[in-house]
Amino acid sequence: MLYDLYSESVAMRYSALVFTIAALAFSPSAHAKWGIIGKDDRRLVPKKFQKLARSIGLLYDSRWRHLCTAFCVGDDVIATNAHCLPYVNIKKRRRIRSVRHFRYFLMDNGQIRYQAKLKVNRVGNRDKPWVSVLSGRLARGAKRNSATAWRREKHQDWALAKLSLPVCRGDVLRFADPAFLRRRSNLRKSKIFSIGFHGDKRDNKRRYAPCRISKVTGRGNRLSVNHTCDTFLGASGSPIFAETPAGPRVIALVVGQVRGRKWRQDPNVRRVTVGRWQTNVGVLPLEFLPKLPRFQAAEFVGSPLPMKDLQTRLIAAGYLGGRADGRFGPLTRGAIVRIEKELGLTPLGLPTRRIIEHLSADAAAPPATAAPKT
Repeated sequence: MLYDLYSESVAMRYSALVFTIAALAFSPSAHAKWGIIGKDDRRLVPKKFQKLARSIGLLYDSRWRHLCTAFCVGDDVIATNAHCLPYVNIKKRRRIRSVRHFRYFLMDNGQIRYQAKLKVNRVGNRDKPWVSVLSGRLARGAKRNSATAWRREKHQDWALAKLSLPVCRGDVLRFADPAFLRRRSNLRKSKIFSIGFHGDKRDNKRRYAPCRISKVTGRGNRLSVNHTCDTFLGASGSPIFAETPAGPRVIALVVGQVRGRKWRQDPNVRRVTVGRWQTNVGVLPLEFLPKLPRFQAAEFVGSPLPMKDLQTRLIAAGYLGGRADGRFGPLTRGAIVRIEKELGLTPLGLPTRRIIEHLSADAAAPPATAAPKT
């Protein structure tokens, strides 16, 4: 039923809230059109793609009133951009963000159909339980505010997150085959389109935008594309589809826009601007596709476990050196990856229930006794 996960009054309240935030925060009078390349080709989703659109929802940060698009890749797993979730933050202002402030909404005709919170992994500090998110590694510290740094690392701007309820219910989008994604000619020749939410539209309905890929950049699995799909604030995390023989498949996630200037050198050894350029950017899913099945099946810890306690267990088991500082950094992540490889698991670097149980079993095992001398 339409409201079998929550009451009708709660649904109406959140529907009005999201609509109000979208109308105020993304008013066309307050923002210039951002992400529109050439003619505005956005329109409501055609009937033949309505089934795809059912899997695409809104990710809302209630504390900072921030909207992104996300889509279902499992019954309780969504995919979006890393900058939309609290794992990383590339904004100019420092923000304390927590998964506790996020909700995911699936919409029908502008009204909320289902909603769920993000699932919290109870391992970590009380104010930072963000380790339940599997994400690319964007720049940290002062460098993350640099547009140049972001352009260099845009292929990492992806994230997977688990939901507290299986609201997707089989409406799951499928990705293109990795072999198809690695052939750049396939991407450039494909007929593509994006579906997502756009903040300048005040009806909370998804928009369809036909487009093409103009360039593929990067190496190995770290590939990104320049595309002409029209976007606006709120469209980050939207899936980009390609028409394949097996049907429409997701080939990339909308990330943002890169702008620049065209220069020429004048006789006085000064650069003069002769034009401007802009392109929309998307990230290919090659990095997280091998990890997706394991992330879907992973169980997070239900009872609180401070990060210091986890690090103490890792140190006692010989996976981590130094002392426990309570911070989930690269050394702690690397220690967890070592355990996952020993267990024959796809490395996620997250403190899942399987990792905690393995450490608990090691701690409970009796110490090995030396063989008697003969």
